[in-house]
Amino acid sequence: MRRVLLAVFLIWSSASFVWSAAARLAHPGSGVWADAPPVLWRDGHLAVLQLEAAVGAARELIPPGAVVGFACARDGEEFYAYHWASYLLPERQVLDLRDVPDLRGVDYVLRESTAAPDPRLKLVRRLPARWMLFRVRGGSPP
Repeated sequence: MRRVLLAVFLIWSSASFVWSAAARLAHPGSGVWADAPPVLWRDGHLAVLQLEAAVGAARELIPPGAVVGFACARDGEEFYAYHWASYLLPERQVLDLRDVPDLRGVDYVLRESTAAPDPRLKLVRRLPARWMLFRVRGGSPP
């Protein structure tokens, strides 16, 4: 049984190494694999770096304890982008906007600029990498 587990581990790690090396060769000089599926996002991945830049700029404008609604416009990336945003904003409560479509209890909205404008939102600032920070009209004061 130990030999089987060892063989499986060696095959899996070898395949991972070859896959990673092939990805790096496909994108020389970038340092990251831009086309990686969201399940493979790691610290330093291009999508994560873009989200970190946007969240870092938004963090200065959002007071601790505020409730932030988060929306990612790219299909298939919503789950992972939401969890990365939650990780990057530990002192704020981050909610997936798909769970609160009426914006009840949400103070700010962080989303990509590809979404249609919403009259309930007031633009606070355009952030790096197509992200935008909005204040919910009629929400609690900052």
